[in-house]
Amino acid sequence: MATLEHHDPARPARADEPATRPPAAPSLSFWVRVTRHALLLGLLISGIIHVSGLGMAGGIGIGGGFGSGSSGGRGDAPAPVDFAVVPEIELSALEGAAIVDAESPPSVGDLADSIASGDLLPSPGIGDASGPGDASDGELSIGGGAALSDGDGLGIGTGSGSGGGGASFFGVEAAGSRFAYIIDMSASMNWDNKIDVLRAELDKSIDGMTDQNEFIVVLFSDLATVMGERSQWVPASDAGKKWARRSIAALRPDGGTNPTPGFVITLGMKPKPDAIYFMTDGEFADPEGVVAEVNALNGQLKVPVHCICFVTAASEPVMRKIAAASGGSYTFIPKK
Repeated sequence: MATLEHHDPARPARADEPATRPPAAPSLSFWVRVTRHALLLGLLISGIIHVSGLGMAGGIGIGGGFGSGSSGGRGDAPAPVDFAVVPEIELSALEGAAIVDAESPPSVGDLADSIASGDLLPSPGIGDASGPGDASDGELSIGGGAALSDGDGLGIGTGSGSGGGGASFFGVEAAGSRFAYIIDMSASMNWDNKIDVLRAELDKSIDGMTDQNEFIVVLFSDLATVMGERSQWVPASDAGKKWARRSIAALRPDGGTNPTPGFVITLGMKPKPDAIYFMTDGEFADPEGVVAEVNALNGQLKVPVHCICFVTAASEPVMRKIAAASGGSYTFIPKK
């Protein structure tokens, strides 16, 4: 059996021992493996660096730009220009997005469809806001107060009108946009030149309206008719005023004094009047019956009735009651 000998490197070799063989050089396959591992390690490190860089890129700013900014309290410090690195996947998505042609914008129908589907939301308008500036708080209305009258016969009434200016008849003012005249056209209006004064005052009243106003003239005697057979609201335009002048000049008094049919016509108008001028020069056959009938017709509408006794005050008690019940005014116009 052979004996194993322990070779001491420090001991010199004997003459009968074989010489030690030098180590062999690395092979080609070894260097290939080393190179491959180095490449993989480099790619891994590069990926880590890129991912970390993308996370920090959004906060990087570069000084520059035009104009004088106010950064840091220095008036001459340039404003920072922000930039961000867009990941490759987001860049691909942007490149594939649809481009809107400025020369052919989307149609109104397309926008409506987008809003309905929730793709677009309309921005709130000024009128959507509420609070102290709300439009409902800023609405202006004219009239609505109690009537005033002085002892000399000048009545000033305020109606419940919807704006659009006002009117004045025999010096009695009323507010609103639609005005009805219920005029006594009985035979007594032929006396003492009363019909001529009435024509002048009625023409002056209508001529003083704005083109936003409307009017109607109802004439009563035994029965009631509408001036010029115009049973609808007449616009106070130039054409309407011209028509009124011709119709007023053609007025011819006749018959008795019964105002109730005139109120039936006037208070049946649609829309209702904002104010009524009620003028008479005589006395009614059934004064209390007139008060009851007029107040019943106007009970729900509450149209201000501005009552005018012309030359004679025989119907003053009746006229005062009608004016008070409606929130209108009473005025006496003496003979001049």
